[in-house]
Amino acid sequence: MKRLRAASSRPSFAALAAVLLFAPGGAAASCGSDMCVLDLRGPESARGRWSMEVAYSFVDQDHVRIGTDPATVGEIPGEHNEIETRSDVWTTTARMIASERLSLAASLPWVKRFHAHEEEHHEGAGFYETHTWDYEGLGDLLVSGYVTPGGFLNGETWSTSLMLGVKAPTGKEEVEAVEGHQPEPMARPGTGSWDGLVGFQLRRPLTTKTFSGEIIPVPLAFSITGRVNGTGTEEYKIGNEVVANFSGGWGLASNVVFLGQVNARFRAKDEEAGATAENTGGTAWYATPGLSVSSGPVGAQTEDAVSTFNRRRMSRAAI
Repeated sequence: MKRLRAASSRPSFAALAAVLLFAPGGAAASCGSDMCVLDLRGPESARGRWSMEVAYSFVDQDHVRIGTDPATVGEIPGEHNEIETRSDVWTTTARMIASERLSLAASLPWVKRFHAHEEEHHEGAGFYETHTWDYEGLGDLLVSGYVTPGGFLNGETWSTSLMLGVKAPTGKEEVEAVEGHQPEPMARPGTGSWDGLVGFQLRRPLTTKTFSGEIIPVPLAFSITGRVNGTGTEEYKIGNEVVANFSGGWGLASNVVFLGQVNARFRAKDEEAGATAENTGGTAWYATPGLSVSSGPVGAQTEDAVSTFNRRRMSRAAI
């Protein structure tokens, strides 16, 4: 398949707490921005031995780019061109502190998605048919563990956590066909593949002063995560990727914190039945401001994620 990817320049929103920094996402067709949910916290964030979080995000990928330049659907001739992918994702995350140095987490998303692309009616004819889908289903489960050698709350200026994770193919791999067609495997709620993740997070406490003069500690965090994807549905393998994240915040009040993060994502080309899938892979940058509000054991967080720069490496489109 030849794909012209849609890149977002519209905002996305998340509420009801934060999701894992290394949240699962099976939607490569949406450029992975639904994996960029804001969370600058580390494993020490759990309030107690057990904790539960629920997050909602909205991402609309409807702007096409060739490299960094605006483009139109089909500008790179191909038998298959992306038009739009719009995702509503609810993710539930459970955390457990197993010891002073080890914490575990499991995240499971529910995905509601609209997807549209066009396909060439007959190869070489130049006539395209537009297909649209509106579907939902359970996504893939991510189980991860954090190891902090110095302990989660050791009081040191700097702390480092190592992370290992595995994504299991629990998600919905088949959706209702439209005129005998389904969206490509990477756009479905589940990818059908086993994937492995490894990374680290470096944190430093940042002392901030609220408008009332109260001192509020907010961590400054930097992390890098690598992901090795297996072969999934219809022998489709999403390209391996590396995500770098820098995040921080500023206390506005005792229970209100302004948050911000920048993500850089580097992804190799996908493979389809062992062959390289054209117009896949590339580099993307995301900037995400947000606001965290908490009260006692219950908190809420809102986010406004904007893709400020999105660069895609595409065949026949040098950047």
